[in-house]
This record gives sequence, C-alpha cells and structure tokens, in this order.
Amino acid sequence: MGINLEDSASGCGADPSQPLFEIADQTRRIAAIRSMTKAEGIPLVINARVDAYLTYLVSDQAVGDRFSETVNRAAAYLDAGADGIFVPDVGALDAETIGRLVRAIRGPLNVIAGATTPPLPELERLGVARVSFGPRPMRACLSLLRRMAREWKEKGTYATMSDSVVTYDEVNRWFSSCRKAGSKDSTTCPSQRKT
Repeated sequence: MGINLEDSASGCGADPSQPLFEIADQTRRIAAIRSMTKAEGIPLVINARVDAYLTYLVSDQAVGDRFSETVNRAAAYLDAGADGIFVPDVGALDAETIGRLVRAIRGPLNVIAGATTPPLPELERLGVARVSFGPRPMRACLSLLRRMAREWKEKGTYATMSDSVVTYDEVNRWFSSCRKAGSKDSTTCPSQRKT
C-alpha cells in the first residue's frame, strides 16, 4: 500500500499560483505518517511529491532555481521518512534534468509521463525508479469520447467510435489470462503491466 503526498497548497499542483508548503510543515506531516505506520505495523510506501516544477511560488517567493528547490525538499522529505520522491511536471523535465535529479536525490525518483518526457527505456537508463501516468490516460480517453460525441452531434455518424476498437474476444482474453493463478504475461494481462 502506498500514498502520494503533495507539497503544494493547491493539493495537486493544478493551480500554479498557489505556493508550496513550508518544508518544515511538510516534513512534520511525513514524519507523523511514518510514526503512525510504524506504531501500527502498517507497511506503507510514502511517495513524497515535490511540486516545484508545477508551481510558480514558494511561500510567496518566486522559485529561482526549481532544481535546487526540488533536491533540497527531497532530502528533507527522505530524512522525515519518505520512501521515494515524485517530481511531476508539465514538460520542463528533459533527459538532462532528470539525470541530474536521479544523481542528486538519494532515494528513488518517480516522474510522470507526458508529451515531452523521454521514452521509458531512456528513463530506465537514466535511473528513474517509477514512471506514473497520473490522470493523463483518463484525460486522453475523455478526449476520444468528446470527439465521438461531436461526430454524433454534428454528422450523425459513428466512424470515430468504430475505428481501431478492441474486440470483445480480445477483452475477454485479457480477463481470462488475469484469472489464471500466477499469470505474469503483461501482453495479455493489463493489470500486470508496469505503471
């Protein structure tokens, strides 16, 4: 079991005008969660999010150096009991920056995939421990649904809905494969794929 714990006041970095929490406040939250999990014997992975690449303000001051801010926060959060560091972005993390973050953060680094993110094999080579997709696949599905709805409304046709769709047989095979005990075939069992 695990949690992502954001450090932006907007809760998810969606409002870039909102500041990041003070480091001391966020480390107290992490330490309290770690203390509780140890006391209760709960195996919990704390993936501490550093939102410096998502937000523009930190305690009402402009972030002059997002890299240093991220590394400093990562060190404090790991010291407080976090298991890993999640650095989401909106396209600012190129391969060079990600490699620098991997080398500078003394714990597993998690990034989020997006249009400008290096390919998965390159992220693995750079030393990224985990790649998230967040809400982006769901938003892509909603975009497809919107295109279908526009076609229904404007043309009264169904091409978008009918092109390149997965068959019933293929979907049934996915679930049949997943039900087999010990199935590790990631090509037929979507739930076994790395995310």
